[in-house]
Amino acid sequence: MNMVTWSPSRLASDLARGLSVGVVLSISATSFAQDADGDDGKAACLAAFQATQAARDAGQLLRAREQALACSQEQCPEVVTSKCKTWLREISTQIPSLVVRAVDEAGHDLSEATLIVDGTEVKSRLDGLPVELDPGEHRVVVQRADGPALEERVVVTLGEQARPIVLRAPRAAGSLAPQPAPPPTPAEVSIHPLTWVGVALAGAGLVAGAITGGLSLAKTAELEEACGGDKHCPPSAEPLHDRATLLSHVSTASFAAAGVGAALGAIGLFVLSDGLFDGPSDGPSVAIGPGSVVLRGRF
Repeated sequence: MNMVTWSPSRLASDLARGLSVGVVLSISATSFAQDADGDDGKAACLAAFQATQAARDAGQLLRAREQALACSQEQCPEVVTSKCKTWLREISTQIPSLVVRAVDEAGHDLSEATLIVDGTEVKSRLDGLPVELDPGEHRVVVQRADGPALEERVVVTLGEQARPIVLRAPRAAGSLAPQPAPPPTPAEVSIHPLTWVGVALAGAGLVAGAITGGLSLAKTAELEEACGGDKHCPPSAEPLHDRATLLSHVSTASFAAAGVGAALGAIGLFVLSDGLFDGPSDGPSVAIGPGSVVLRGRF
């Protein structure tokens, strides 16, 4: 919060300035009133000028805007039009408004109805456009063509524009509120045992292939070192050659088994399993039965 400190000299200066402005306005209004004695147009401008100020002070902003518009015309003296145009801009931003909706017993919007505010009809049908009002309390009534009137009292404040108001008809006696739709039945998924066999075989094949492949590479390195880069290895290097070859074959066979396992797992999961993609379901759960594993949940 900003604190403002008033010094005696500043206070005296502001009071003097305000007093001088008031004196100027008073002199201008007096001079204008004297000139308007024999001119009906100027008299009307003066009356609108005074009515604008009075209506605004009384909170009658709709009337104040009307009068400010009247004294803003070109035929009025410049000193009047300047002030009235300023008032007109200020008042236009201060006038509150309501957007009234009405809903019948079934929850449907009503449009063929009359909108009445404070006993005065303001709309012959509800069109969703705002209704301007003076600040304060108002009695809003929606008169239906085929049913009882709907009524509500509201208090609108200065500058509150396009405030939504909904008038709802009470439900008929004995009518039941709409029941929520039942929750969807959880989908049951049965995973075929072949899926787990394939997954296990694929995993074991990958592990075995990686290990034997690494050992084969190591033995091959030893063999190259023993042969010394010559294509003709000594007889003592033959066991290394046989072991490296054997490990290489085992690694290849292991990777092949992993591929077969992956294929079997895919067949078991996507072809032989039941209900995997039948529809969504809530919270996952697992049930183990003879010859199968059952999963329940959303997939």
